[in-house]
Amino acid sequence: MFSFAFYAYISSASFIVEREFSHPPAVFALVFATNAVAMLCATLVFRVVVRHRPASWAAGVGLAVCTISGLGLTVGAAVGAGQGVLWAASTLFAAGAGFVLPGAHSWGQATLVASGVASALTGSAQFFGECWARR
Repeated sequence: MFSFAFYAYISSASFIVEREFSHPPAVFALVFATNAVAMLCATLVFRVVVRHRPASWAAGVGLAVCTISGLGLTVGAAVGAGQGVLWAASTLFAAGAGFVLPGAHSWGQATLVASGVASALTGSAQFFGECWARR
């Protein structure tokens, strides 16, 4: 489900910023760059966190942040919230992804016996999410 939401965001963000909100491509670049920096920073924080906590805990935190911010985006879009609110929610979603993506891979690699299976399932889920988002 996470992969679906992530790829849906990537595929629809430019349409929303440029067509729905009538902003030039430079504004979309700023929004996308902000979200990329949030994801990068969260991934760097993930590196520190997993030294003290299990990767499953960090992935759970990331999923919680993504769920809350995703619901915020949904409700905000439904009630016509301001663009700043939507931008903040999308940035939080990207930051949550910075915990989920490495967390899922680290957790899969930690299961020594089934690490190949975990890797295959992670890759399949990402592929399925991308295919679903492109429909």
